[in-house]
Amino acid sequence: MSELPKQYDPKTYEQELYSAWEKAGVFKPNQTAIKEGKQPFVIMLPPPNITGSLHMGHALQDTVMDILVRFHRMLGQPTMWVPGIDHAAIATNRVLEKQLTAEGLSRQELGREAFLERAEKWYEDTGAIILDQMKRLGCSCDWTRQRFTMDTEYSRAVQEAFVRYHAKSLIYRGNRMVNWCPRCESVVSDLEIQHEQRSTRLVTLRYPLTDGSGAIEVATTRPETMLGDTAVAVHPADTRYTQAVGKTVRLPLMDRVIPVIADERIDQSFGTGAVKVTPAHDPLDAQLGETHKLPIINIIGESGALTEQAGQFAGLSVGEARKAVLKALDEQGVVVSEEDHQHAVSLCERCGTVIEPLISRQWFMDMSKLKSETISVAEQGLVKFAPPRWKKHFIEWMKSVHDWTISRQIWLGHRIPVWWKPGARGTNNEEGNYVVSVEKPEGEWEQDPDVLDTWFSSALWPFATLGWPQQSENMKTFYPTSVLVTGRDILYLWVARMVFSGLELLKDPVYERPAQKDRIPFDTVFIHPTILAKGGQRMSKSLGTGVDPLELIEQFGADATRFGLIYQTSFDQQAMKFDESAIKASRNFVTKLWNIARLIDSVEEKDVPTVADEWIRARSLTVTAEVTVLLEAYKFGEAAHVLHEFVWKDFADWYLEILKVEGSTVVARQVFTHTLQILHPFMPYVTEVLWKHFNQSDFIATSEWPAVEAAGSMAEEPMQYFQQVVETIRSARVLFNIKPNSTVDIYLDKPVFSPAAAAKMTNATLIETSTSTMRHIPLPAGGVIAIGSEEITEEGVRGAEAKLIKEQQVLKSSLVGQEKVLDGMRGKADPAVIAEKEALLTRSQERLREINKSLSLLK
Repeated sequence: MSELPKQYDPKTYEQELYSAWEKAGVFKPNQTAIKEGKQPFVIMLPPPNITGSLHMGHALQDTVMDILVRFHRMLGQPTMWVPGIDHAAIATNRVLEKQLTAEGLSRQELGREAFLERAEKWYEDTGAIILDQMKRLGCSCDWTRQRFTMDTEYSRAVQEAFVRYHAKSLIYRGNRMVNWCPRCESVVSDLEIQHEQRSTRLVTLRYPLTDGSGAIEVATTRPETMLGDTAVAVHPADTRYTQAVGKTVRLPLMDRVIPVIADERIDQSFGTGAVKVTPAHDPLDAQLGETHKLPIINIIGESGALTEQAGQFAGLSVGEARKAVLKALDEQGVVVSEEDHQHAVSLCERCGTVIEPLISRQWFMDMSKLKSETISVAEQGLVKFAPPRWKKHFIEWMKSVHDWTISRQIWLGHRIPVWWKPGARGTNNEEGNYVVSVEKPEGEWEQDPDVLDTWFSSALWPFATLGWPQQSENMKTFYPTSVLVTGRDILYLWVARMVFSGLELLKDPVYERPAQKDRIPFDTVFIHPTILAKGGQRMSKSLGTGVDPLELIEQFGADATRFGLIYQTSFDQQAMKFDESAIKASRNFVTKLWNIARLIDSVEEKDVPTVADEWIRARSLTVTAEVTVLLEAYKFGEAAHVLHEFVWKDFADWYLEILKVEGSTVVARQVFTHTLQILHPFMPYVTEVLWKHFNQSDFIATSEWPAVEAAGSMAEEPMQYFQQVVETIRSARVLFNIKPNSTVDIYLDKPVFSPAAAAKMTNATLIETSTSTMRHIPLPAGGVIAIGSEEITEEGVRGAEAKLIKEQQVLKSSLVGQEKVLDGMRGKADPAVIAEKEALLTRSQERLREINKSLSLLK
């Protein structure tokens, strides 16, 4: 056994170890375990965008997955973690268009075929940078199974899914309200929209009643859309407008007569309580239009310019039209007032352009036929959620889900497998003039120019990566998968879609999966907390609040970064404020492990087990059981705390101090290597190095997870007494300001199991006495404890006691206030703020326990 260097340098070991794991096939599923019929443990990596790089959210999510994968691998299950990346159509499209702009070109000038060739070359050059960054973190994916959503086989699976959905009448073509980005000239999904508070003008306009009885005043932040108004709406309970409901008004500028309608969805408190209704350009207005059968007039085109339906304002941009319309309305005397107003504006996440709600002819997924089974499996618990509260959110969202716009008007992505008769697309006679097929039909056909929403393709991820639509051996062995680890932001947009995709597409007879549980893509969905900046803001590079995990790895090492992240989490947490001090503390923990190994090496070889050896064995078994249960319950932060406490306090502060005097180095090595095994999922590198140092055998990564055994021990009571004696002596030194180098004479009425160790740990002389009626540190008959030439009197004891009682009273009063404030915040305040208050409360409670302990000593 070679000597360990004085310090652990992550850079010396991490890359070398990772290469060794890969070369040895550690990350591949154990084929022997598969043949033995053991239940596989499978995780699919939520495919990150190919345009992205590792951020703190990824780092936390990937660490959680790696902990699970390494844990189950050590449990002996055939374990597989499938990595991959998403083509991120809109984001990649934007990157390429920026490049073209810099070259003085446009996408249209280049042409579709040349643009796609350029995209393919960009994918090849870019590679999967983020996956390489995951390796720096220590992620043990089976890289031989790496997938890309634009792979030939995957693309064919996506098109096959469209064909099968369409054959079941679950996909249709129609006109509905969508989110439209004029800059990208495409539909964008809800997830690709950012909401920003902006200052604008709230304009009140006067619409005259056609019967001459007056006018109705409406308030709007978008006066240009009044050109497309087809009604004015009020709340039926609003007495201000009771007489107006059923009448008509004349729309200024357009000279159009439109009705006054009543609807309970109108907010009486907004503006005047009466609102203009533009069904073509507002989601709520579209619903009102459908309910009240109002005409739909598109006055904003897909380019962002006003259409011919806007009359004299046709061709103007939205911004230009707003000014021109307001000027014209003012000239007609229609503008009643203008005032400053704050409201949320929807922006395209990719380019920052204001989103226009438009009625557009698109391909849609009929969710009315898909959501019921999805809701059912969630209600039955066939797909579980951790933490459990997300089940309710999932079900509520599915109940309110609307039809899904699956087509996009960009060139990059999976082309929709629909073939049109020349000139038929976009006419009033589309029906019957197209064919849905993966392969081009014989004859003159033109493929639909649209591509599918990225979420459509990623919804197939759990089974398309395993060979679907073929009934592959991978599908038979590894589907359904075990757990999905993801963030709450895509619970609905991705998780829900994977669930109904598996339920629907695996009904096909070839799969022979009639049972719902065999079609659901995963057993459990674990939602990890969102990482916020230390101040509670969202992490963002552009805002200067982001933290680069690669810089943390470079500075502190992968183990410290992983453990420090996990240590800050808790099971029920919705958000955590990232604190770099936890990473620094975890680096110290890595150093502690290294120094423990060096200390064990330095202790004289001996094998005479003591009470301490028996105690540490039992504690090790208890901790193993606790960590096992916590990992199975997805309580990673709690498990990290248990491990940290055991290593730092039980093993290092107590056991090793005794080992320096007496005990078994054989037991010390056994327990320490056992501890390295249950730490390995959290800190793979340092544990592997130290495992090799002590074992010189196979990888710790493939070693067997320590058995969970009963941990009863006769050593618990004598060890507790030993600890009480040592802590009491140490507390007395602090209470009475006894110098560390002063030797204390301590009278004990009950001997400790290792007086030599206790004496060394306290710099005390232990004197046994049977005459004293007090335990631990009794005051002799004369009321004095001898401390060299000094002495502690009854008066000194009472003075220290009075000081502690005063602090105790102040702290108790403070705790009452802290608990009251916390109770008032729960369910209302930011989770990160609550977590901070809870931490303060915990520190106060710990201090109170320390005071009570000291008072008990003095009494």
